[in-house]
Amino acid sequence: MTGKTSGRAGNARSCLVRVLPLLLLLLCVTAESAVTANVDRTRLSIDDSFTLVLRATAGEDLNQVNFSPLLKDFQATDSSSRSNITITNGRRESVKELHITLIPRRPGKLEIPPLEVDGQLTAAIGLMVEANRDNLSAAKLFFIEAEVSDTRVYVQSQLLLRLRIYRSAPLTDISYSGLNLPGVVIEEVDQLNYVRKVDGIDHQVNELVFALFPERSGRLEIPPLHFTARQGAPSRGIFDPVSRSRTLRRSSNAVSVTVLPIPAEFPDSAWLPATALEISEDWSIDPAKMKVGDSATRTVTVKAGGLTGPQLPPLQEPELAGIKVYADRPQTENITASDGITALGINSAAWVITEPGDYRIPEISIPWWDTQADQLRYAAIPARTLSVAAAAISASVAGNPPSPGLAPSPGNLNPDDAVSGAPAALSKAWPSISAALALGWLLTTLYFLRRKGAAPAGTEKAVQQSAARDALFREARASCRAGQADKTRKLLLRLTTTLLPEASNPGLPQLQQLGNRELRTALQELDSALFSAETSDWDGAALASALNTLHSEIKANEKTAARGGLPPLYAKGVGDT
Repeated sequence: MTGKTSGRAGNARSCLVRVLPLLLLLLCVTAESAVTANVDRTRLSIDDSFTLVLRATAGEDLNQVNFSPLLKDFQATDSSSRSNITITNGRRESVKELHITLIPRRPGKLEIPPLEVDGQLTAAIGLMVEANRDNLSAAKLFFIEAEVSDTRVYVQSQLLLRLRIYRSAPLTDISYSGLNLPGVVIEEVDQLNYVRKVDGIDHQVNELVFALFPERSGRLEIPPLHFTARQGAPSRGIFDPVSRSRTLRRSSNAVSVTVLPIPAEFPDSAWLPATALEISEDWSIDPAKMKVGDSATRTVTVKAGGLTGPQLPPLQEPELAGIKVYADRPQTENITASDGITALGINSAAWVITEPGDYRIPEISIPWWDTQADQLRYAAIPARTLSVAAAAISASVAGNPPSPGLAPSPGNLNPDDAVSGAPAALSKAWPSISAALALGWLLTTLYFLRRKGAAPAGTEKAVQQSAARDALFREARASCRAGQADKTRKLLLRLTTTLLPEASNPGLPQLQQLGNRELRTALQELDSALFSAETSDWDGAALASALNTLHSEIKANEKTAARGGLPPLYAKGVGDT
């Protein structure tokens, strides 16, 4: 009986040994799989079409998705699939996409429900669907509509202007007179293409989205913009001189907006009219564990909806006795989308602790005007106390005096004891120590004299800069693999400043120019994950791979430059483009 039991146990262990690798493989595949859902816009009209994109990166079957929950609020009119295979650093990646054209069935707040794909659920996506406006007519096959986000805005705040070009028949050579408004900063932020049904007729719609920032209060008049287009075929030459096309001319409707002055209750500070404003800080190491001699990078990030980067105020670093603060140049960037501009400001500084003690880091408070709630608000990082301990002193530095009653002898005396407790022995050994030091100095001198040429000036500084850059690359790749999108972006901004120290305003657009298409695509996906209206998990594997490629290229170019070849890749003057 015991033998049978032992045999069954052995068979069970043998099966477990064979099955365990398969289970681990299955877990790895599940961990790496990712299915995401995105839409091309989240605000539309009841008769507008929009596109839902399902994206799979681990071989999931998108054709077996159950779309019945989706069809409750949406009508599917078309679908198409795409696939792509890429090989990066020996790693094969297959990407499948399913594009579905949808039309909402009713106005209001709707939701793309979670869809199950091979046991995974996509994230839900919220939509705002507006009712049709009565002032549109399909009587003309080509007409223009101008619409603003609000008829009352504050000075220097964002006003969105949407120009929609409707056409129910094929047209060519569409152009317009251009948007020129004195005293207004104008930024084109997006272009959209979709289908809208007007009076039961499908119209192709080209939508241009502009962000306007009026610089003075009063009345802002946006005059009609004039559009032209051609319908039909033009003349085909001397054998067919008659043109079969005609020119169509249309104008948009005029729009009037009231621009309000800065409210009297706003404090004496930089005027910041925004839809939202957030401020956060991040430390490279835990400040609660800092000791004398430690250094840490503090990064303060300001994100403001409805503002541009130059509108963000610079932040002042505190002056604290016992702490040296070395501030980097502030970085700003504009993130554009169909709902306008979001300003991003990065303020980084290195903190070096020189003395122990308790330090009070003052509060950072930024007043801003909430343009949606029409009231004053404050975004703040609260004050904190930083308690810095003295650096630990090792026993070898402090010295270990001999135990009482124990006479120093060659058998129980270490070198430190010899210095502190046996001056007589030290005096006897001093001639030998001096001779050894002299010999060491002589050998060192001969070594440097025999070297071919002197070390170039600034070598030590260059080595330190290279080590700091390599550390940033490693930290950024680790953050990518961990899926930490916000932290990754902050690290990349610091990395760009390191790679392009001469750039006037280094940011991710400059970093894109240093890499290949893989890096540019991965950086765009990062921004999309951080700043798009819909939320989804971010997979940083592609960006980590692209950063690894860029790092390898930079290191290879440095070796080439050291041999007298071309300069390093990041030395080219792309920082100010």
